[in-house]
Amino acid sequence: MSKMINIKQEVFSYFDNVEKKYSMKQSIRFLLGILLFFGCSKDYNTLQDITDHGGFISFETMPETSFNLLELDSEALTGTLWDPNDNAVSFVLTAEYDGSIAVVAEVTSFPTAIELPIAEVLSALEINPESLDSESVISFVGTVTTEDGVEYDGRSPAYNSDNENEGGTATSRLKDYFPNQAMEFSISFY
Repeated sequence: MSKMINIKQEVFSYFDNVEKKYSMKQSIRFLLGILLFFGCSKDYNTLQDITDHGGFISFETMPETSFNLLELDSEALTGTLWDPNDNAVSFVLTAEYDGSIAVVAEVTSFPTAIELPIAEVLSALEINPESLDSESVISFVGTVTTEDGVEYDGRSPAYNSDNENEGGTATSRLKDYFPNQAMEFSISFY
């Protein structure tokens, strides 16, 4: 008789454990469903809330960056700037040549088409077009200000021996990933 009672208890405990396992699986599935539902919602995007996307501006397609020395009066750098992070409030593009720096464009809405006549860039940098040759290169660096007021310099970081950044805030890996980036690029002449 006691053997029969032990068997009954084992059978009941077996089914009790099966119900608990089934109940536990249901609970886990329910919780995962809730997490996925709220995790994918725009209002409850925790990953978006805790990450810093920084400021970054890119060209929709990379404009022509090599210009004819004999036609500099009619040549222009043209393209459409867009904000892949959707958080920029302004973009300032500066040109640099032989130690001279000048602001050549300021943009406050994205996407936006820009046209920078090469003659105006040369004038802003006080460059005599006749002094340019096929070895000449004009560098451009963008600075983005985001909605939270932080400025992002388009130059790559450059750390000195004291581990202080003397460069910009846009890493080379970021610029390599976006080949159409407008944060740091150059133009040349032929």
